[in-house]
Amino acid sequence: MRAGLVETTRLMAAALVAATVAACGDGYGGPPGPTPTIDIGASRNALSVVQGSSGAVEVTLTRGGGFAGAVSIAVTGAPTGVTATPAPGSIAPGSTSSTITIAVAATATPGTSTLTVQATGPGVTEKTVPLALTVTPVPAGANTTWEFCPGAAPIWFAAQDGNGAWTQVAPTDSKFVFDIASGRGGVAFVTSVPGGSGSAASSLARRMPGILEAATLIRERAIDARAAASQAIAASAGSAADEFLVSIVYGTQAELDAQGRTQCAPATGRTVNGTVGNLGARSFADVTLGDSYSVVVAGATPAATPTFQLLDVADGPVDLIASRTGRDPATDGPVIDRMIIRRGLNQANNSTLPVLDFNAAEAFVTTETTIEVGNLGVSEAFLFNFYYTAAAADAFTGLDGPRPGPFKHRGVPAERQQPGDLHLASIFALGSSDWRLAGVFFKEPKDRAITLGDVLPAPTVEAVSAAPYARLRAAGSLTAAYNKHVSVSFAQPGRRATIAASAGYRSNATTYDLTIPDFTGVPGWVNDWGAKRGVPTSWVLTGANFTGVGMTELMPAEGATIQSATKTGSVTP
Repeated sequence: MRAGLVETTRLMAAALVAATVAACGDGYGGPPGPTPTIDIGASRNALSVVQGSSGAVEVTLTRGGGFAGAVSIAVTGAPTGVTATPAPGSIAPGSTSSTITIAVAATATPGTSTLTVQATGPGVTEKTVPLALTVTPVPAGANTTWEFCPGAAPIWFAAQDGNGAWTQVAPTDSKFVFDIASGRGGVAFVTSVPGGSGSAASSLARRMPGILEAATLIRERAIDARAAASQAIAASAGSAADEFLVSIVYGTQAELDAQGRTQCAPATGRTVNGTVGNLGARSFADVTLGDSYSVVVAGATPAATPTFQLLDVADGPVDLIASRTGRDPATDGPVIDRMIIRRGLNQANNSTLPVLDFNAAEAFVTTETTIEVGNLGVSEAFLFNFYYTAAAADAFTGLDGPRPGPFKHRGVPAERQQPGDLHLASIFALGSSDWRLAGVFFKEPKDRAITLGDVLPAPTVEAVSAAPYARLRAAGSLTAAYNKHVSVSFAQPGRRATIAASAGYRSNATTYDLTIPDFTGVPGWVNDWGAKRGVPTSWVLTGANFTGVGMTELMPAEGATIQSATKTGSVTP
């Protein structure tokens, strides 16, 4: 009887467990868990790209069912001559997007094909989305191309052949192709820039006369240097919140074509993390990896290891340059005392660098030399230092001033350099309504002199018409020191216009006449983009001369120089 009761109880318990398992999926965790899932969507399902150009599609990832892992993105079905590159190729946990760049070779066959975007992850069902790609031929007779980054094309674009009429140019994706038959001409385009643009601190901008001042002083502002100089250059760089920017560029056909092909930098997107050791009190570190940089301030305690993050790091091997800036005991000004250079890094997305320890063996003491300044006059001056390497790195390496000089230059000792490495030392002189810059590239740190050019002659600035929008004009003459490139910028709240002309376009004339054109008869033009009548307008005129090619590119080379000067003022149209 007792044995039978025990057996009955056992059988009832077993039946209860079996029923629970059948109903709940297991005997411990209650109801079955959700099924991990992924889904993807594309910013567009069709893309048209001109031969020899590129376009982009953004893919957005949605995770579900508790799935939080990495998801690989791949593209299949690309025809011959077409490459599709996701960046990143693996969407990391916590991230939700990847940008696919579609590059079409000049030899690709025109036509339409269907590409397939695939998303795969561990334990989830693969998802795909189709993308129709149309390859179109280059327009017959076109010899000039302006290509912008996908998604960043101007809202209006026009071209002028010689002194002829302005003609609207329609884009193919982010590419504008047109003909400059007379050998010289211009382009005009409108961009919407709410909040301003941070591009002045990019690697390309640091090589551009007239913008080099902005790049260096933007960095100065980030490291708590003189506020007055920072505010002045911020105004000239257009860092205020502009709503519409009208850009007008005049050059030879070769110059326009060369500049048009540099409007979009190579695809980036990698994020690299790191920490800094032995930074010290009242110090900061400047860390550059390729074109990406970060300023790292000292931690709360001397023993702290502050962190940093580098965004949009370029693909492929690039160099890292880190410098530690403390305070000069004699002047209490900023001074770089130690640097670290790591060569040929190819960091994975979301990877972490080994600690940048300024007391470690890889860190080295900088070489101090003296730089004298010529033709300074009564201006205050700063010395700005940069260091360039052949593997895509250009790092800010310190400043000195303001004072009349001489200045202390902190450089990389010869035994730490490699072929292609160069210093750039530039003197920036700030006057009441003008500033001047003179710089030189060199390899060996040694005592040297840098001579500034004369103050830029003041232009005549006036409105040539006030309706339907204010057409402003700047005219004057240039000295030989600034004759290679001249530009003017007009700024109102919510409106800005820039006009630039090369020496080639001006036939090397020492005079210039930069007038906002009358675009009212050009299709697509909106008069509201232009300057407003009766509104105070600030202007900045810049002249430059430099060793290099094209309209705005300063090529780093031993002995290459730059001279730039600016005049500022205001006018009410």
